Amino acid sequence: MKNYLVFVLIIGLGGLLSCSKSDDGPSIRASEYGKEKSHNAGMNCMQCHESFTVSGTIYNGDFSSVYPNSTVYLLSEPDADGDTLLTIEVDAKGNFYTDQEFDFGSTVYTSIRGNDSTIYKPFPVANGACNSCHGNTADPIWTR
Repeated sequence: MKNYLVFVLIIGLGGLLSCSKSDDGPSIRASEYGKEKSHNAGMNCMQCHESFTVSGTIYNGDFSSVYPNSTVYLLSEPDADGDTLLTIEVDAKGNFYTDQEFDFGSTVYTSIRGNDSTIYKPFPVANGACNSCHGNTADPIWTR
């Protein structure tokens, strides 16, 4: 009986430690400035991380290295007049990701803010698996 109670206690504590909830429901998993939790820069994150709704990697303007601690915006228009629909921080390894629910049903554009400028991408995006095309059939995503 004693072993059973220890087992139940360990399982219960593990459940409490593995999930964090706020008053608003389950927590959102997302990249953060300065954090180094991500890996495999340039790969299609969503091949393994099926819960992600948006993910990718940002490079510098000459594509020679990743561009850390920048910001990705999903917008309603392809320029500064667009409403910001979602903001995602890029981590220290140049990767961005979130599992926050997002609807790509309407027209969505992107921009990336680096240290020196904000680059607005003129073409709409249909999904959040950014590295499935960028770095493969299209140039990598970049900023300066």
